[in-house]
Amino acid sequence: SPSDNADAPLSQLPPATVQWRGETQTYTWPGYVGRWEAGLDSRTRTLTLVVEVREPWKHFQPGEQPPLQPGMFCQVSIVARRVPNAVVIPRAALRPDQTVFVAVNDALAIRPVQVLHLQKDRAMLTGGLRAGDQLVVSPLTAPVVGMQLRLREVAPETLFLTPLSEPPSAPDATVRTGSGNISEGG
Repeated sequence: SPSDNADAPLSQLPPATVQWRGETQTYTWPGYVGRWEAGLDSRTRTLTLVVEVREPWKHFQPGEQPPLQPGMFCQVSIVARRVPNAVVIPRAALRPDQTVFVAVNDALAIRPVQVLHLQKDRAMLTGGLRAGDQLVVSPLTAPVVGMQLRLREVAPETLFLTPLSEPPSAPDATVRTGSGNISEGG
């Protein structure tokens, strides 16, 4: 809910950096995620975050540091929460009952997993798989626990539509008039 973080102290809100590129220089202001707006955009399936910058005029120096003001198109970087021991797998390998197929001694086994986040072609898991587990990513016609498998190793980068190293594309941000807030997707 958008009001879940309304009373959170500033130290608990995700920090952000707002950058504006001028003709010859890039200018930076510190900010934080102040809130998010209710509902997903039905076209892009994204959530609008509002990044707030306290005192956008504080470091204003004519000819050297402009103030952050409405109408400036900015790049916003948000520091995300780190998820220790998270594993990213192809979404197709995740079964509807929140389990995955794994190979144990070349035989099929089913393992329950904890799903943190789902994207178009991948799932982020926070539990259920361990280092060295052999995840079955091929579709199986009539899977039976214990059936023998013929294993073949595949390169992880071939399992996804978009490379794992590539950050998700996001729109630039624009300053909202009147409030001094930065809103992703402007």
